[in-house]
Amino acid sequence: MEPNNNLIIKVKFRKKIYEVETTKDGDIDEIQAIVYSLTMVNPSKQKLMFKGKILKPGNNLEKFKIKKSVVNMLLMGTPDDKVGAR
Repeated sequence: MEPNNNLIIKVKFRKKIYEVETTKDGDIDEIQAIVYSLTMVNPSKQKLMFKGKILKPGNNLEKFKIKKSVVNMLLMGTPDDKVGAR
C-alpha cells in the first residue's frame, strides 16, 4: 500500500490560519505563490517557518521528511497593499 503523499499546511499569519494543499515533497516556490494569493505577502518578503527553520525558495519539503498529513507553519512578512491580508 502506497503511503499518502498529500499534505495540508496550516499557515498562521496575523492571527488567521490559511490552509495550503500540496504534497510532502512540495516545491517551496509553489507554496509561496499560493500563500501570496491568500495573504498578499510577496514571496520575496515571505519568511515561512517550519520546525524553527526558514524555508528557502528553490527547495522543496522533501528534506523535512514529513510524516503527518497536516503541519503548521508560521508566516512573517508585510503585505503588498496597505489594507493588509485578505
